[in-house]
Parts: sequence; structure tokens; C-alpha cells
Amino acid sequence: MINNGRVEFGANYLRSEAQLSLLALMHSRTVLESIDYVSTGTISYAEGDILEVEIFDTERFSLGETLKVTVYSPIGIFTFYSTIIARAEDALMIFHPPEHQKKFGEKRDYPRIPVTKEASIISLSAPSETDVISPDLPLAVSLRNMSMGGIGFVVEETLHIPERARLTLELEFDEPFACTMEVVRNKPETDGFNYIGAKFVDLQDPLFSFLRSYILHAQVELYYQNKIANKHDQSKEKRHYRSLV
Repeated sequence: MINNGRVEFGANYLRSEAQLSLLALMHSRTVLESIDYVSTGTISYAEGDILEVEIFDTERFSLGETLKVTVYSPIGIFTFYSTIIARAEDALMIFHPPEHQKKFGEKRDYPRIPVTKEASIISLSAPSETDVISPDLPLAVSLRNMSMGGIGFVVEETLHIPERARLTLELEFDEPFACTMEVVRNKPETDGFNYIGAKFVDLQDPLFSFLRSYILHAQVELYYQNKIANKHDQSKEKRHYRSLV
């Protein structure tokens, strides 16, 4: 159950946290409870911040609605609160709370999604006096991936950006956002570029809320693109989602 925003397990909890896997939730009977309606379905997808629940009466639920979710899995009963982020004729996509994800030993704190967009470094400072950084700014970079924890991008290999360097990255979406980041990884690639991994420093609204919505939407889209491309389930290729994000 939920106690002051924390997920607690009931008496039917069967295994240690180290043994938990998101795969154990697949095909588990799942009860969705809104203010005035209760229905039962099965989990058909579980990864990152999203869970897909196949259910026959999706029209009784609304985008953005808060639900009490109870999952009856082989490793125990899990109860948490969630929000509907997308809806199809035969399935709901719901938000998988980070507090609950942690119980399954996810290696990455935040799910990472591929991104093919341009951005600009508008300020850059060295981590110490011995490091010299003097590129012409603003500097255009190509984004590779993004999560709520940070961004991966590539720069020309001739540009020296050491780890722990601080930079301000301007992101171009519907409107520009500027965020402060710290470099945590600099890895040479084979095409004359270096891959830079940078984490957000003090990420605040409105960028925090925008990135959360953008990443959730991208996760939903990526899932169904892959599902159709792989033809894993021919009967559901025509599923169309209305998305909150």
C-alpha cells in the first residue's frame, strides 16, 4: 500500500528485492481502481517509466486520471498509485512510479531514450585551472539520448571537454530551454567525434516538467514503433493510442 508516498508490500511478498525482476510482472493480473470504477486486466509491457495494461473497458477511464493499481504477480502482490498517460481501445498505458521501479533493481536511475535533435553549448567552464577550454561559443552539438538524469551528445574530437566540466546547454524544442550540466563521460568514437555524457545540475521547472512529459511520450512511441517493426504481435499492430503527454 501507499503510506505518505512510499510503496509498501503486503503479507504476500515472496522474495527478496535482489531477486525481483520486471519480467515477473508480465501477464500478471492487475486491478485498476478509479474513484467510481474498478476493472481487471493483465500487464503486457513493463519497462522504464511505463506499464501497459491490456483491459477491455478502457472507455471507462480518462487520460490523466489517478488510479490505485494492484498487481498480482508470481512474486507477490504490489499496490501503488499511478496516472493514465495514454489510452487505446484495448489497453491503458500508466506511469510506473520510480519508488516502485526501485524494488525491481533497475540498473539505471532514469530510463534513457534515443534523441536526434540539435542543441547548443552557450557556456563552458573547466573543472580546474590546469584544464584549458576555449571553443567558439555557441557551439552546435548533436543529441544522442536523454533521460531525467542527463543528456548524451557528440562533439568533434578536436574539442577538449574534460570530465567534471560545467556547461550550459540550450535545447531547442517547441521553445528553447537552457540547463546547467556537468560532464561525467568523454568517450572517443570512430567517426571523428567524441561522445559526451552530462548530468543535469539542479534541474528545475518548467524544464523538469517538460522533460518528464517529453520522455514519457517518447517511451510510448518507441515501444509501439519497435513492436510494429518486429511484428512481435500481429494482432495488435493497429493499436492507436491517445496520449496525455
